[in-house]
Amino acid sequence: MDKVIFVVGGEGKNIITSTEWYDPKMNRWHFGPKLITPRSGGGLAVVKDNFVLSLGGIINSQSVDVLDLSSESPRWEPTVDMLVNRFELGVGVINNYVYAIGGDDGSGYSNSVEMFDCKTQEWSIVTNMSTGRIGAGIGVLNDLLYVVM
Repeated sequence: MDKVIFVVGGEGKNIITSTEWYDPKMNRWHFGPKLITPRSGGGLAVVKDNFVLSLGGIINSQSVDVLDLSSESPRWEPTVDMLVNRFELGVGVINNYVYAIGGDDGSGYSNSVEMFDCKTQEWSIVTNMSTGRIGAGIGVLNDLLYVVM
């Protein structure tokens, strides 16, 4: 799956489990496997071009599920939970590291940044921002993360 746009979970009348992706070359939407649990307000990351991680959200806000797109029958599988609850978090990827940034931790806007090492399958807190952020946009340029409000 080269150069597609993923949409995972969300809200209609209820929080949903759907997964869809848009292929701009074909100008077509495709349905993917359903999430394990409904998810809204989470983050999404693509690692190594074939793994999609769905992080946090309003339900199971520490949970992380992974979808292996190289599998013959891809399905969402649970992986290691984040250390901090995160709803409306920002997500960035540098090399094989996934960064979960800010979000609402249940007691307010979080300023923490944690990192998932895809090789060791471990989360660690790497830094704190000067102020908590929710719903931030994340950009990566020259192996640096940028948090934009």
